[in-house]
Amino acid sequence: SADFAMTRTGEARFAAEPVNAAIDKRFEGEWAGAMRVNGREASVRIALSNPRGKGAVGRMILDGGASFPLEVVQSGDTLTLTRRF
Repeated sequence: SADFAMTRTGEARFAAEPVNAAIDKRFEGEWAGAMRVNGREASVRIALSNPRGKGAVGRMILDGGASFPLEVVQSGDTLTLTRRF
């Protein structure tokens, strides 16, 4: 445990969701795995879909439920997933 405090100093600003081209149906769905960060392992899920009229939508969902949008690029049989900060 640790003490933690935050103060807001301005209006909230959020990056726009990435605009992705549609991906093959075979990549759609939820993928589960684990990643190691700073010597600790955490479960992670990647959710990929092609909602009508939106192109591909990718989300990374971490252990605690935090969810982050992903840039999704398909090149043949390869997907590249990028989280832009």
